Amino acid sequence: MTIVNAMANYLGAALGIDIHVKARARAEDGSGKIRAAIPDGSCGDTSLVNAAARVVLERFGPGKDLSVEVRSEIPVARGLKSSSAVSNAVVLACSSALGLKLPLVELVKMGVEAAFRAKVTVTGAFDDASASMLGGATVTDNKSLKLLRRFRVDGRLRVVLLVPPSQSFSGKVDVGKVKPLSEVLALAHSLALRKKLWIAMTLNGLACSDVFGCGGEAALAALGAGALGAGLSGKGPSVAAVVEEGGADRVREALEAFEGDLMVRGINNERAKVS
Repeated sequence: MTIVNAMANYLGAALGIDIHVKARARAEDGSGKIRAAIPDGSCGDTSLVNAAARVVLERFGPGKDLSVEVRSEIPVARGLKSSSAVSNAVVLACSSALGLKLPLVELVKMGVEAAFRAKVTVTGAFDDASASMLGGATVTDNKSLKLLRRFRVDGRLRVVLLVPPSQSFSGKVDVGKVKPLSEVLALAHSLALRKKLWIAMTLNGLACSDVFGCGGEAALAALGAGALGAGLSGKGPSVAAVVEEGGADRVREALEAFEGDLMVRGINNERAKVS
């Protein structure tokens, strides 16, 4: 989930939440073939899965084939970072299948490379990918692939998500539309660095809503209902609102006036793992 959108200047921040992607991988002797499957169709086609597996295979799996299966709970192309989560899950599963024990940040960078290859990202989404892999809130410089700060977030907080039916694919976004927000989003990034996450999230979300033409009214409704922070996630159309324990019902009721599915999820502070 977005705290600060990195499209304007490569400075981003994101939050891990309890929506999961699971990947299984099997390695065997072979000639570098990849067999990718998404049995339930939950994350679109297999191009990103193939790209992520290929990155791992090229670096660490000469003379091996990989079979990968992915299932995702994350709605695709709704601004909820499904691509980053899928990339992470695949590189983690594939590296485990090859018997590797790599630092998680290194795996994140491999997933970013895969996202570029599959053309599902503009900035590399290192912010989104790091929050997905490491948990908590991460503040990043996406251009240099640097993790600037990571915070554990109060696990009692909840995130209310409004997920409209329309889709928006990050790889097809006109970055020029976001450039006028560069100074505003740099300010939001500086707030995130100082752990003023919900102010940063609100400033970012409302600014991006104007550019992408969605989510502003819903975010304001959530704030009016008591959300600590609210705004467009990614390029939308989903809107996220962070609420105190016990405040989710009121915010959820406020968002019922808008089109889309409603979800309430917890904060994820835990690192991705192999099970």
